[in-house]
Amino acid sequence: AIATSTNKWKVTANSIVLDDNSLAYMVTNKPETKNAFDASHLKYSHLTLDATDLLYSSEATQVKINEFSAIDQNQFSITKFETEFSMDQHSITLKKLNAATTNSSITADLNIQYNSLKSLKDSLPFLVLNLNLEDVSIKNADVLYFSPQLIKQPFFKNKTTITTISGKVNGKMNNLKGESMVIKTGLGTLLKTDFSITGLP
Repeated sequence: AIATSTNKWKVTANSIVLDDNSLAYMVTNKPETKNAFDASHLKYSHLTLDATDLLYSSEATQVKINEFSAIDQNQFSITKFETEFSMDQHSITLKKLNAATTNSSITADLNIQYNSLKSLKDSLPFLVLNLNLEDVSIKNADVLYFSPQLIKQPFFKNKTTITTISGKVNGKMNNLKGESMVIKTGLGTLLKTDFSITGLP
């Protein structure tokens, strides 16, 4: 349903289902990056989506994604993406996030709070982050797909290295606190700690 008035409109949908679709977004006047994520050249195949309770308006957006999967032009595969997403003028929330690629996975809850969307870029130090990382497993190959320049760092030379993370991170970006953090990487590096980081970003 679509409702319109002088300056406001609203889109709602009880259910959205896509089964084995294709989707492309191409900015033709920009050179294409090969074998890495390229936001200007997106081609997805085998795209499956099952979403419910969509609300999209100028004030707020929310949707429950029950299932999403897709493969891009470089064969990078999103095998799972489930969450309850909501965004308004002052916050973004991903509840019950359960996402996976062929190599990595994340189970978490995320909430970001800010003064306004317009001021978000200029007020990053005061952005409030509430992050509950239940189970995160990230393979270096996936990080390098989105940030190829990191291959210059010794840690990323081995693309098969897997890092696992759990714990909670809360606070303003310029004064973050970590609680019950457990970080394990490689064969023998294990860190269990609470922490405080000031001065970001």
